[in-house]
Amino acid sequence: MRYFFRFNFLLIFLLLYACAPQSQDLAQGATDKPTITPKTQTKQRTDRKTVSSEQAQSPLSQKLAGEDFYFSPLDSSWILVSDLNNTAIPLEFYQPSSSTRISFNISSFDKNSEPNISDLVSSILQARENTSDKVVYAKSGHTNINQINGMGWELAWERQGTFFQQMGVYAVAENKLVHGQLFVRQDSLIERNLLQKKWQDFFSHLTIEESIGEIPSLDKDITQKITSEKFGYTWKTTDKLRHVFNKNKFDEASALLMNQSEELSLSIMAVQTDLQEVSLHDVFKIMLMRTGLAPNTPQIKIGGFKKNSRGGYSKDFQVIHEINGFDFVYRGVFHFENGRAVLATVWSQHALDKKYANAAHNALETLNLHPKYKSPPLTPEKNAQLLNQIGLLRLLEEQPLVALSYFERANRMDPQEALYLINCGFVYQLQNLYGPGVAHFETQLTLVEKNVKLLYILGEMYEALRDYGLALKYYEMAMEYTPNDPELVINLSDALWGVGQRNKSLAVVKNLYDSQPSVRLGVYVAKTLMGMDQYSEAVDLLYDVRQKFPMNRSLGLTLCDALIFLQRYAEALNISQEMLATHEKDWEFLTTRGKILFHLHQYAFAESTLEKSLRINKDNEEAKSYLSATKAFLGKADNRALQTKIAPALASPQNLSALRDAAFARTAKEEASAVIHWQSEALKIEKNGKWVQTEEMLAEIIAPGGVSVFQEFTFNFLPGYDRIYINTLNIYDQNFKIRKKWSPNEAYITYFKEIGTNTDAQRAHLPLKDLKVGDIIHLQVSRTAVENSSTIPFIHHVASRNIPVKKDEFRLLTANTDLVIFDDYGPMEKEVKADGIYWHTDEPVVIHNEKFMPLYQDFGAGVYVTTKQEWESVGKNYYALIKHQFKNSIPVREKAFEIKGNKTVDENLIYETADWIRGNINYRAVEFGGHSLIPSLSLTTLNNRNGDCKDQSLLLLELLNTMGVKANLALINLDEPGSMALPTIQQFNHMIVHVPAGERWPEMWIDPTDKSSSKRPVPLDLEDRVSIVINADSSFVRITPTLEKDQEHAADLQHQIFIAPSGKAEFKDEIILRGKFASALRNEMLKRDQLERKKYFQAWIGQNIPDAVVVDVQVENVQAFNRALTIKMIYSSENYFLRSANDIQGPLPNIWENAFMYLPSMKNRKHPIRLPHETLFKYSMEVTALGKEKISLEKPQTSTEQYYTKQQFNLQSNNAKSIKYTGSWQTHSTYADPAEYLALVDEWNTIVENTSLRLRLLP
Repeated sequence: MRYFFRFNFLLIFLLLYACAPQSQDLAQGATDKPTITPKTQTKQRTDRKTVSSEQAQSPLSQKLAGEDFYFSPLDSSWILVSDLNNTAIPLEFYQPSSSTRISFNISSFDKNSEPNISDLVSSILQARENTSDKVVYAKSGHTNINQINGMGWELAWERQGTFFQQMGVYAVAENKLVHGQLFVRQDSLIERNLLQKKWQDFFSHLTIEESIGEIPSLDKDITQKITSEKFGYTWKTTDKLRHVFNKNKFDEASALLMNQSEELSLSIMAVQTDLQEVSLHDVFKIMLMRTGLAPNTPQIKIGGFKKNSRGGYSKDFQVIHEINGFDFVYRGVFHFENGRAVLATVWSQHALDKKYANAAHNALETLNLHPKYKSPPLTPEKNAQLLNQIGLLRLLEEQPLVALSYFERANRMDPQEALYLINCGFVYQLQNLYGPGVAHFETQLTLVEKNVKLLYILGEMYEALRDYGLALKYYEMAMEYTPNDPELVINLSDALWGVGQRNKSLAVVKNLYDSQPSVRLGVYVAKTLMGMDQYSEAVDLLYDVRQKFPMNRSLGLTLCDALIFLQRYAEALNISQEMLATHEKDWEFLTTRGKILFHLHQYAFAESTLEKSLRINKDNEEAKSYLSATKAFLGKADNRALQTKIAPALASPQNLSALRDAAFARTAKEEASAVIHWQSEALKIEKNGKWVQTEEMLAEIIAPGGVSVFQEFTFNFLPGYDRIYINTLNIYDQNFKIRKKWSPNEAYITYFKEIGTNTDAQRAHLPLKDLKVGDIIHLQVSRTAVENSSTIPFIHHVASRNIPVKKDEFRLLTANTDLVIFDDYGPMEKEVKADGIYWHTDEPVVIHNEKFMPLYQDFGAGVYVTTKQEWESVGKNYYALIKHQFKNSIPVREKAFEIKGNKTVDENLIYETADWIRGNINYRAVEFGGHSLIPSLSLTTLNNRNGDCKDQSLLLLELLNTMGVKANLALINLDEPGSMALPTIQQFNHMIVHVPAGERWPEMWIDPTDKSSSKRPVPLDLEDRVSIVINADSSFVRITPTLEKDQEHAADLQHQIFIAPSGKAEFKDEIILRGKFASALRNEMLKRDQLERKKYFQAWIGQNIPDAVVVDVQVENVQAFNRALTIKMIYSSENYFLRSANDIQGPLPNIWENAFMYLPSMKNRKHPIRLPHETLFKYSMEVTALGKEKISLEKPQTSTEQYYTKQQFNLQSNNAKSIKYTGSWQTHSTYADPAEYLALVDEWNTIVENTSLRLRLLP
């Protein structure tokens, strides 16, 4: 026996939001949410004989049964994500591999308010048409899925490069409404036949119980006459037609008939109307649209109105309309007379038009209106339906405000119908009328609270008004209906973020991602982490998403953004390469890729990529900015500098293929896109002092991302000091046959600076075009001095790369090793030979950019080599190299006098002079080193208003000297402490200014390029580093001082909170920081005066509590480096604690604790962890209720393992008007293996969680 569900129209019969929606939740009104029937309006199925709660959100390997249906076991790719114990919501299934979601439910309704399923389907399609999204396809019609025989639809739309696809069905039997829906979101459209197959396969597991009842699809009796007394018309025919449904259930307002072969269809619709409310033209358009025909369809032929002798009107129409790829011919006639309108429409496939042309003509000609008919008065409900339909018509005519007036009138006439208020909400949002929209919705809260879509819309409007507390309230109410809806959870997360509950904001969406992973949720969680400055965790999560799902646009762009922030440009380029084939016409992707190429100094590729982005979107300001900077580097230098040959220090191996390790490449492919089978660096020093340095590698591209790794090599050199030559650059296939020989004509040279001269450092670029997976690259490049010199370059040979290396070698080739100083570290095996010293290592560690890493020398492998000399001669030689740049020109002296004015020459004036450079000289990043040693003239820097660290330091020195302040240039390393044992300026990469102590100032080390001014005698990040002070013949080397080092590193965190009955809270914090733990915040305070400090803390607190108002800030001991830094702050918030009818609640604010104790979580850490300081923390929190409430605080967690910390917490009182909660913890100085990192994070996270316990105030 086969069971059928009754449907209202058998063929495609599109209706707009229709006459009798019966307060159903008509899906897709203003959002993208699945259709859910509110629990207050229908009776959901109960007594699900199902799996245990543990099996929810797990593969469905068992039968899942309800009262009227059951699902046989589904395949392992599907999981059930809805709560089986909550029968008020539909069953919801999720397939993580395809991000496909299917919901299903059977609900009951009152027999007197049967829903019109054609209207339900039409509402879904029409709602999408009325949005700004681009509809790709929208189809509806009769469908039969297993036992479900009803009205179905298919819908796809695009929004900002993302595609959404939906399929669904509604069916009715007896008093049961059946609803199934599929929803998927991807970066590209899935073929419809594949979705249809997935849909059919899923419901092949569904069995409907016999209790539903059997309903035939066509009457057995022939109908040749219909008479309607209600609407006053008669229709008859000689053809043999049958009612689609049982004629005993014939609704006189709408009849649908077919012939036995279902090739010819006839519909008759009737409606009572009042022309005082609507025009005759609008009535015709409404009824035409209810047939699924738009009045503005280009092919439609509509006749004019003809008036009859009784004062009525008639018109006819004809159109060819495509449905699911088939052409149908529609013919119709419209009559209006005595307050009622009747529309008859006949249609058949175009191919059958001639066959049924006479029958269609006869069917229309025999429709007659009764001349003595009198229309009864319209009820408010009927008038509301008409007004709503006129509103929808005005929306189609792009008159949203006029449409809104009709929707509001319909809502006033029938305030119990949710549909009209949903339509109002759609226009409020469409026109950004959030204030009026909220005001209107608040007058109808009884209706709003019964409908998930109304709750959703109201929450969105409050969110748009930045009233996150009320937005949160209504999102939480909506969650009772659709707890697994990802978009609703995302909005809930947004609202939580808005009220300052950022950890909970992250938790709600992360929990859903963990149980129902999808690209959409994964990207959103990652962006939330990025908003919390947890970029490392965001990258980890996005890589996890990438492993589970195919790469798409949102995933790729977000991952690139996070990697760019972390300056992991090579990884970002790898990801962009993976996206290139499918997004080469996406301007946003091209801009991101152009930025990455720019940061990697691949300027030619960056230029072409950014130009392509601008051709697609000429208003892309970010691309314009990067393109301008890129062009500034290009086209300035001559690549003939690369064409003078240099004999390599060491000849290439004869048999390159023997160096390739295929097994190594296969193993590396799991985590890398390219490998280096062999790399070598050799330094050859001859007796006359001439030297040659040669670098060589054999690399292979093993995955698409590897193309970007090797698409351009760069080498730096300084004209007049050294030069380079490309000995070999060949591309081989897998059989070691040369596929391409690189030509020097393909090279280009740029300056380090955007504005460069012939004496500035330059960068040679060697682009490789048309690379592909499987290519093997052999590169050999040599460098030598332009003139013979007794000084060899400082070489730091690093064995590791950011891709796997199989074998690494370094060779020092010299007959006299006494001329050099060398030092090796890590697992470098050394062998002394007749021609020099050889080092080698196998499979050195791959370098990853991770937080809290120790220096590479602590875990990697490498060799230092430099000329044997004394520090004194190093300083003397460097001074001789740059002394011609000391000019002290008149304009520079004049500028010094201008800055000084009448001020006393003291510490403040020195800082003010440095601040003038920070504010007036733009920084141009040119790293100090072997290829950029000489500063520009101060006059040049002053005139051009830009310069690198050398240029700005020389300008500051000359300004200070003019004022009578003795100062010297000093060299330092920004990244490493430096080594006293390696006397060479080449170990430094930065220049600053050293000011010896004077009568009115202490000894000072000033970095003018640090744009954040600080009255700190030693920049915080330059403490305890080797520095050489350049002072003609008396240069000297020093270790920069370390401030605050004699104090115990400690933090005392004292908090008080006062909570009013309204939920408003006042917060008082006193933070006492000692030792190096105070340094970072003290550094920020030194940059600001009292007013600016208040603004600083307002912005910082506001990031965590958006509505916080900082009332007062007092900072003590800012410049007393040997005393504790103390911050006292008072601020308030109206909405941090949320008030409900039952309580006031929220987490303890732990802004300070989270800032101090946050450690990024990393699943697969590669490098050791180094935390240098042991710090003692003391914590106290006092909370007082200003009303009659009692305060309850959840109990703190106990860390089972305390290996990396020592912590304890104590709740001294609870369930009282005032409570006190205290704690203390100590973090140990740590150097740990990567495997220990997560355990360390867990201990630190316990502290964070114990300082953000949930607080409740109960009556």
